[in-house]
Amino acid sequence: MNPDARGEGRAAGGGALPLPFLSIRELLAEVPEADVVKFHALCVERRFPRETAVFRQDDAADALCVLREGLVKIVSLSETGTDQILHILRPGDIFGELIFLPEPRPFTAVALTDAVVGALPRPALLELFAASPSFARGYLRLLSRRLHEVERAFSALIHAWPHRRLAKELLHLAEDLGDETPKGTRVSLRLTHEDLSNLIGASRETVTLLIHKFEELGLLRREGRELYLDRDRLAGYLGLERA
Repeated sequence: MNPDARGEGRAAGGGALPLPFLSIRELLAEVPEADVVKFHALCVERRFPRETAVFRQDDAADALCVLREGLVKIVSLSETGTDQILHILRPGDIFGELIFLPEPRPFTAVALTDAVVGALPRPALLELFAASPSFARGYLRLLSRRLHEVERAFSALIHAWPHRRLAKELLHLAEDLGDETPKGTRVSLRLTHEDLSNLIGASRETVTLLIHKFEELGLLRREGRELYLDRDRLAGYLGLERA
């Protein structure tokens, strides 16, 4: 079977939907300095060792979270018990912000490395809304952008082939978590083929075949568990232009 087509049936129903997670800088961009100080003062710092849950799917949604140090993965658990990685967060990203409905958490957040998270409890968030209209507007802008990006990403995901989804995810990883080296953009995060298959909604076998194909095309190279990505070639492969 053509490796570009394997696993494609999972795209619309079981594929990963890459969620947009905005940063604390975007949330507080137009907030007065006094309210920014108050925001940080109200956050409770919590530390999470690697592979421990920040919160779990179906927990009560009781606090807004800001990742301060380390990396966190957002995971959805299916009814069959299969983990689906939705996103990998970096320092400064906001998550767990859907806390005004009585609904439980829709996904699990797990520390990929030792992590530090600032948690803003719901009562403190409501206090900020009442005291700072500019903060409330920023929060509304955050939620609106999330909805817009999810709708756009869902539309693109339905029509994307696995090789394009993998190339896009590798490019995102390079841009978000990569280090520039003479060999290319190094992604040291220990992602297995199974992790990548969860991220793009394809089978592990498909990802393995595509990784080999991308190596042959010069889009990436592997050294041990580290990936070296050619961002310009990946962008060209996707028909994109990179500044």
